[in-house]
Amino acid sequence: MDFLILNGMIMLFIIMLYVKLQRNFPGETLLQFYLKGKVGKWFAKLFGCVLAFYFIINIALVARIMEISVDMFLLDRTPATILVGVFLLTTSYAVSKGVQGIVHINLMYTKFFTYCHLHFFYF
Repeated sequence: MDFLILNGMIMLFIIMLYVKLQRNFPGETLLQFYLKGKVGKWFAKLFGCVLAFYFIINIALVARIMEISVDMFLLDRTPATILVGVFLLTTSYAVSKGVQGIVHINLMYTKFFTYCHLHFFYF
């Protein structure tokens, strides 16, 4: 429990710093601030690579955990690569299209789930 509180305090501090930077330098990302700042381009590129590596590892971990959960409870005979591929393609489409993509995916899944619900429970 103490670790959770410590992690929350660290994240709160980081968010406060980022909000303060955004107020002082509106319209700039953290990497753009580092590029123009005193730390130089090498630190900004190193920080960008570390962030990219962190998010790639995080995506892999979340996709694997989600695949294990879906495989355990829903689709036990579906290969793991198919499940993870469907997850990643769906989220990539939603992210590339923004809010409109999320609405389209919601509309597609709503029709599918409505059909399955009507077919399996009422017929």
